Amino acid sequence: MVSGISTLIKVTAGALSYITEKKLLTNQMEALKPDNNAFLRKSGSETSFAYLSNTITFNYSSFKDLIILGDSYSTSFLNHDSMVNDVLQIDSNLTDEVKGIKNWPTHLIKEHPINVYNFAVGGAPVDHDIIDNDKSCYSMTEQYEFFNNQMTVGKKYSNWTSDETLMTIWFGINDVFGKTYAPIMQKYSNEVIDEMTAKSMFNIVNKLYDHGLRNFLFMNVPPMDKFPIFKDYPDIIDYVIKFNNVIQKYVENFQSSKPDTNVFIYNAFDEVYHIMENKYQYNIIYTDDYSKGKNNNVNPDLYFWRDDSHLSNYVQSILTKDLDKFLTQQEKESKDLTGYNLMNRPPLYTTTTTVILTTTTLSNIPTLINTKINANTNTNTNTNTNNAMNHQPIIDNSNDNPIKSN
Repeated sequence: MVSGISTLIKVTAGALSYITEKKLLTNQMEALKPDNNAFLRKSGSETSFAYLSNTITFNYSSFKDLIILGDSYSTSFLNHDSMVNDVLQIDSNLTDEVKGIKNWPTHLIKEHPINVYNFAVGGAPVDHDIIDNDKSCYSMTEQYEFFNNQMTVGKKYSNWTSDETLMTIWFGINDVFGKTYAPIMQKYSNEVIDEMTAKSMFNIVNKLYDHGLRNFLFMNVPPMDKFPIFKDYPDIIDYVIKFNNVIQKYVENFQSSKPDTNVFIYNAFDEVYHIMENKYQYNIIYTDDYSKGKNNNVNPDLYFWRDDSHLSNYVQSILTKDLDKFLTQQEKESKDLTGYNLMNRPPLYTTTTTVILTTTTLSNIPTLINTKINANTNTNTNTNTNNAMNHQPIIDNSNDNPIKSN
């Protein structure tokens, strides 16, 4: 029944206006909605991983700078000379199609205004020495060199600080895809290549740490078997899961060796599944087709995919809101862990008692002292009894400071 309705929608969608599509979606919503959500995947923010420092607070709400290394899922087409994200500029030389691409960094600045230094390039793997694809797709190793030349100490864009900067790394799609055709698969097993890739990645991560970065966000590889381009290659999901597991292992080892870092893995894998399984909640109809090349009257927000391998702008916006939710929650957890809230709470109001010494009070001081001594003697007796009842050792200091009577 469900597949029949989906087919009907596909056939008629091309000739429908936005309004008609909206009505169709509304009419079918309840009929297609699953009766039991118990087995649906949780959102990315609910299943992501946080490795928090006991000493360095993750003060996300105060962050001013976001630095990104990644691929087409992150790119905003940075001009490496001007350090301007061209996709955000009205007068850029990009085509209208490219200008229309809104990845998560473009959406995040709406949720959290921040300076974006986005070195991500479409098609980029971690290391071209491992995945030998198009050299114009600057790999993570090459993107790091751009960062090193532009943003390290003494360079033009080095005015970021460790405690107000988030370093984000999202690679893996091209590394997983590259293994399906790269010559290296003829030499090494999948597991060995993943280890080589992770070592190359964290060689760079350690360099970033040496430059002063302390807050790291990794985003794992989404379920590539759901990409329209891979619909006939369901086994690719095994490569994705193994790659994600290796990266998580390296993240854990990195943070445990550097406890002055806050390190996160946002679970994009689960979030993509979650949006797809709850597509009716988000008013999405098509999850196995894409909007690119369709009639101009088609509403792209009804499609899960922008093309055969990229999320639509709308899905990226949903993912971004969930990512922001996760990071905001981690700020609260971090502040509790480091005692930030206690150290920065408003001062408590206290009262001060002023003692005025007069002739009368001065003449009564010996009496006050004797009274205090008698009170201490009674208190010590009670304390000893309580200590004995609580099995605590009793220390006799009676010979240390003997009280002499006049």
